[in-house]
Amino acid sequence: MASFSKRIVSASFAIAVMAGAASAAPELTVNGDVDYRLRGQWDLVLDSTGKYYPEKTMKQFANVYAWNLKLGAKVNDNVALKFRLSNPYGSAGETVGKPAGTTGKENYLAIPQAEIKYTIGKFGVSAGLLEVNNSTTLNLVRAAEEKGYLGKIDISNNWSARYNNSLPGLKVSFAPTEMIGLNVVAGIAEFSAPSDTAKGFTDMRMIADAPISFAEDKFTVTPSIAVRSGLTGSYEKREMNTNGGIDFSGKVTDAFTLKAG
Repeated sequence: MASFSKRIVSASFAIAVMAGAASAAPELTVNGDVDYRLRGQWDLVLDSTGKYYPEKTMKQFANVYAWNLKLGAKVNDNVALKFRLSNPYGSAGETVGKPAGTTGKENYLAIPQAEIKYTIGKFGVSAGLLEVNNSTTLNLVRAAEEKGYLGKIDISNNWSARYNNSLPGLKVSFAPTEMIGLNVVAGIAEFSAPSDTAKGFTDMRMIADAPISFAEDKFTVTPSIAVRSGLTGSYEKREMNTNGGIDFSGKVTDAFTLKAG
């Protein structure tokens, strides 16, 4: 996956240079965010009968942080570039200090977004490392993946935490009106090169959503569906996994927004 991502990043830079060669200086934008959480962990100790030993309870704390730096360049009216640098585990954060039962995560730079977008009229096409934000449907996708791989579900390991809102692939957008949009993303969910001990495989993913806004964009309803096509555990045949959901976002006041899904 790493080598594939690097090729996409290189392609994005190359296309950007060619597209902007004959135009004026691009319009640049920079923004970002930083998140800090103090996490406490209490491990309860029980005997074989289920009796609780409060004196053996382990209490530990850790500092968890996450950050994003977003860079944009509008080359001309049709071509735009978007990049995002972040910590590797996205909203899951990086841990300074290790509570019992957790593993330390490496603190290095990740590039979850490096895409080029071409827009003409109501149509848009994006390619590269795409920004695919969290949704109810994508959290169901992660629950299904964890259930299939691990036999259990960890609600903290959602789409943002696992994939850092990133997917290498192609996105097509269409906005027939100012109130309705349609987005279709096709990309690689997982990639493994063949080795001496295992077969290579490529799992594909397709995501489609249709945001519908009303009341002067104060409220938005977004139905979505996600399909993953991948090999079974024996690598002998492909199977399909499909999830769907609806997200709702409403701006109640200038300071209060309600989201549900």
